[in-house]
Amino acid sequence: MLVKMSEKNHQASFVKDIKMKTAIALLFVGLFQLSLTMPMEDPPCEAAFSAAVCDGWKEIDDAVERERRQLPPPPGPGPDGGVYPPGPDGGGDPGKELIKKLLTEKLKFLTRFGLLKHIPFLGQFIHDLVERDPQGVSNALSGGIFAILGMVMGNLAKMPSPPFAPPRSRART
Repeated sequence: MLVKMSEKNHQASFVKDIKMKTAIALLFVGLFQLSLTMPMEDPPCEAAFSAAVCDGWKEIDDAVERERRQLPPPPGPGPDGGVYPPGPDGGGDPGKELIKKLLTEKLKFLTRFGLLKHIPFLGQFIHDLVERDPQGVSNALSGGIFAILGMVMGNLAKMPSPPFAPPRSRART
Protein backbone atom coordinates (compact mmCIF):
# COMPACT_ATOMS: atom_id res chain seq x y z
CA MET A 1 0.00 0.00 0.00
CA LEU A 2 2.85 2.30 0.80
CA VAL A 3 4.42 1.58 -2.62
CA LYS A 4 1.16 2.43 -4.41
CA MET A 5 0.94 5.78 -2.63
CA SER A 6 4.46 6.75 -3.61
CA GLU A 7 3.78 5.77 -7.26
CA LYS A 8 0.69 7.98 -7.26
CA ASN A 9 2.66 10.87 -5.77
CA HIS A 10 5.38 10.35 -8.36
CA GLN A 11 2.84 10.32 -11.21
CA ALA A 12 1.14 13.42 -9.83
CA SER A 13 4.44 15.33 -9.58
CA PHE A 14 5.38 14.14 -13.09
CA VAL A 15 2.08 15.48 -14.46
CA LYS A 16 2.63 18.79 -12.62
CA ASP A 17 6.14 19.05 -14.12
CA ILE A 18 4.78 18.46 -17.62
CA LYS A 19 2.07 21.07 -17.12
CA MET A 20 4.60 23.61 -15.82
CA LYS A 21 7.02 23.00 -18.71
CA THR A 22 4.15 23.34 -21.21
CA ALA A 23 3.01 26.59 -19.59
CA ILE A 24 6.54 28.02 -19.70
CA ALA A 25 6.98 26.98 -23.35
CA LEU A 26 3.65 28.62 -24.29
CA LEU A 27 4.66 31.76 -22.40
CA PHE A 28 7.91 31.97 -24.38
CA VAL A 29 6.08 31.41 -27.67
CA GLY A 30 3.61 34.16 -26.74
CA LEU A 31 6.41 36.59 -25.83
CA PHE A 32 8.23 35.80 -29.06
CA GLN A 33 5.07 36.42 -31.09
CA LEU A 34 4.50 39.68 -29.22
CA SER A 35 8.04 40.83 -29.97
CA LEU A 36 7.54 40.15 -33.69
CA THR A 37 4.34 42.16 -33.86
CA MET A 38 5.70 45.25 -32.13
CA PRO A 39 6.49 48.05 -34.57
CA MET A 40 10.17 48.90 -34.86
CA GLU A 41 11.50 52.32 -35.75
CA ASP A 42 14.53 52.77 -37.95
CA PRO A 43 17.43 54.40 -36.14
CA PRO A 44 18.29 57.86 -37.39
CA CYS A 45 20.88 57.96 -40.16
CA GLU A 46 23.23 60.08 -38.06
CA ALA A 47 23.49 57.24 -35.53
CA ALA A 48 25.36 55.06 -38.03
CA PHE A 49 26.88 57.44 -40.61
CA SER A 50 28.42 60.88 -40.75
CA ALA A 51 26.27 63.92 -41.42
CA ALA A 52 27.74 64.34 -44.92
CA VAL A 53 26.74 60.81 -45.95
CA CYS A 54 23.24 61.26 -44.51
CA ASP A 55 22.82 64.57 -46.37
CA GLY A 56 23.84 62.87 -49.60
CA TRP A 57 21.26 60.14 -49.11
CA LYS A 58 18.59 62.73 -48.35
CA GLU A 59 19.39 64.53 -51.60
CA ILE A 60 19.06 61.28 -53.54
CA ASP A 61 15.77 60.44 -51.80
CA ASP A 62 14.42 63.90 -52.63
CA ALA A 63 15.47 63.49 -56.26
CA VAL A 64 13.75 60.09 -56.40
CA GLU A 65 10.54 61.54 -54.99
CA ARG A 66 10.59 64.39 -57.50
CA GLU A 67 11.24 61.92 -60.32
CA ARG A 68 8.37 59.69 -59.22
CA ARG A 69 5.98 62.61 -59.19
CA GLN A 70 7.08 63.72 -62.65
CA LEU A 71 7.18 60.44 -64.56
CA PRO A 72 5.81 60.70 -68.07
CA PRO A 73 2.93 58.44 -69.04
CA PRO A 74 3.89 54.95 -70.22
CA PRO A 75 4.34 54.35 -73.96
CA GLY A 76 1.67 52.72 -76.02
CA PRO A 77 -1.98 53.44 -76.61
CA GLY A 78 -3.57 55.74 -74.11
CA PRO A 79 -7.01 55.42 -72.55
CA ASP A 80 -8.51 57.63 -75.27
CA GLY A 81 -6.90 55.62 -78.09
CA GLY A 82 -4.04 58.07 -78.68
CA VAL A 83 -0.37 57.14 -78.50
CA TYR A 84 1.88 58.51 -75.76
CA PRO A 85 5.12 60.17 -76.86
CA PRO A 86 8.31 58.07 -76.76
CA GLY A 87 10.75 58.33 -73.88
CA PRO A 88 13.92 60.47 -73.80
CA ASP A 89 16.03 57.85 -75.58
CA GLY A 90 13.39 57.28 -78.23
CA GLY A 91 12.56 53.84 -76.82
CA GLY A 92 9.73 54.89 -74.61
CA ASP A 93 10.31 52.91 -71.40
CA PRO A 94 10.29 55.48 -68.58
CA GLY A 95 10.96 52.77 -66.00
CA LYS A 96 14.35 51.97 -67.51
CA GLU A 97 15.15 55.65 -67.82
CA LEU A 98 14.33 56.15 -64.15
CA ILE A 99 16.55 53.22 -63.19
CA LYS A 100 19.44 54.66 -65.24
CA LYS A 101 19.01 58.09 -63.63
CA LEU A 102 18.87 56.60 -60.13
CA LEU A 103 21.93 54.43 -60.75
CA THR A 104 23.82 57.44 -62.09
CA GLU A 105 22.93 59.49 -59.01
CA LYS A 106 23.88 56.69 -56.62
CA LEU A 107 27.17 56.10 -58.41
CA LYS A 108 27.97 59.82 -58.18
CA PHE A 109 27.18 59.64 -54.46
CA LEU A 110 29.43 56.62 -53.95
CA THR A 111 32.35 58.18 -55.82
CA ARG A 112 31.91 61.58 -54.16
CA PHE A 113 32.48 60.07 -50.72
CA GLY A 114 35.00 57.45 -51.90
CA LEU A 115 32.93 54.55 -50.59
CA LEU A 116 33.80 52.31 -53.53
CA LYS A 117 37.50 52.42 -52.62
CA HIS A 118 36.81 50.38 -49.48
CA ILE A 119 35.78 47.27 -51.44
CA PRO A 120 38.55 44.68 -50.93
CA PHE A 121 40.85 43.97 -53.91
CA LEU A 122 38.74 45.66 -56.62
CA GLY A 123 37.70 48.88 -54.91
CA GLN A 124 40.13 51.25 -56.60
CA PHE A 125 39.45 49.71 -60.04
CA ILE A 126 35.69 50.08 -59.59
CA HIS A 127 36.08 53.63 -58.28
CA ASP A 128 38.22 54.62 -61.29
CA LEU A 129 35.81 52.92 -63.67
CA VAL A 130 32.83 54.79 -62.26
CA GLU A 131 34.70 58.12 -62.25
CA ARG A 132 35.69 57.72 -65.93
CA ASP A 133 32.23 56.82 -67.24
CA PRO A 134 29.34 57.01 -64.73
CA GLN A 135 26.73 57.03 -67.51
CA GLY A 136 28.22 53.94 -69.14
CA VAL A 137 28.34 52.11 -65.82
CA SER A 138 24.70 52.94 -65.07
CA ASN A 139 23.70 51.79 -68.57
CA ALA A 140 25.61 48.55 -68.05
CA LEU A 141 24.08 47.98 -64.61
CA SER A 142 20.58 48.50 -65.95
CA GLY A 143 21.35 46.35 -69.01
CA GLY A 144 21.99 43.10 -67.15
CA ILE A 145 24.88 40.80 -66.40
CA PHE A 146 26.15 40.51 -69.98
CA ALA A 147 26.31 44.29 -70.36
CA ILE A 148 28.26 44.50 -67.09
CA LEU A 149 30.70 41.78 -68.16
CA GLY A 150 31.19 43.43 -71.56
CA MET A 151 31.92 46.79 -69.97
CA VAL A 152 34.38 45.31 -67.44
CA MET A 153 36.20 43.25 -70.07
CA GLY A 154 36.46 46.25 -72.38
CA ASN A 155 37.92 48.39 -69.60
CA LEU A 156 40.35 45.66 -68.56
CA ALA A 157 41.64 45.50 -72.12
CA LYS A 158 42.17 49.29 -72.15
CA MET A 159 44.08 49.34 -68.85
CA PRO A 160 47.85 49.80 -69.07
CA SER A 161 49.94 47.04 -67.59
CA PRO A 162 50.89 47.65 -63.96
CA PRO A 163 54.44 48.85 -63.26
CA PHE A 164 55.24 45.74 -61.23
CA ALA A 165 54.40 43.33 -64.06
CA PRO A 166 57.36 41.42 -65.48
CA PRO A 167 58.44 42.53 -68.94
CA ARG A 168 57.25 40.45 -71.83
CA SER A 169 59.87 38.09 -73.15
CA ARG A 170 61.05 38.56 -76.70
CA ALA A 171 60.89 35.71 -79.14
CA ARG A 172 64.30 34.19 -79.80
CA THR A 173 65.42 34.05 -83.34
